[in-house]
Amino acid sequence: MLYLHLFIFILLKFDLRLIYFLFKNYKGKNTMNKKILTVILSCIFLSACNDSESGAKKISMSAPIVNVDALKVKLQDYTVSDELNGRTLATMTADVRPQISGVIESRNFKEGDFINKGQILYKIEDDTYKANYNKAIADLKLQEASLKSSKLKFERYRACEC
Repeated sequence: MLYLHLFIFILLKFDLRLIYFLFKNYKGKNTMNKKILTVILSCIFLSACNDSESGAKKISMSAPIVNVDALKVKLQDYTVSDELNGRTLATMTADVRPQISGVIESRNFKEGDFINKGQILYKIEDDTYKANYNKAIADLKLQEASLKSSKLKFERYRACEC
């Protein structure tokens, strides 16, 4: 009987595709398909007709007894958390671009601080700008002196032509 069960098991596992194929292609004309289908279905039905108590006793007698640990389930709170690596990006960013070039002496804010309109953010080294300013003032005074001299020469030439 055990061999029959083994045969049926292999037959079922291996030939389920065959049974599907026979059902799908069955048109009633081919008697060979009918015979094969009848044999397979009868084997399936006959294998189910067995004394289930004697089979269960044989299996239970031959299987070893295994000790199993069991835990008592109790209801309790549990918080689910995960630690994940990642990167964040700011939703609002601002680009600070200078209107003049130079060497930065100091930065008057900390990264991430809020800043107000008109707040001084950077102090730029002003030696070059002071020198350029003083040169421009000197050029202005030179041009003013030249203008004064030219006016005097104009007045003198004007007086002579009369």
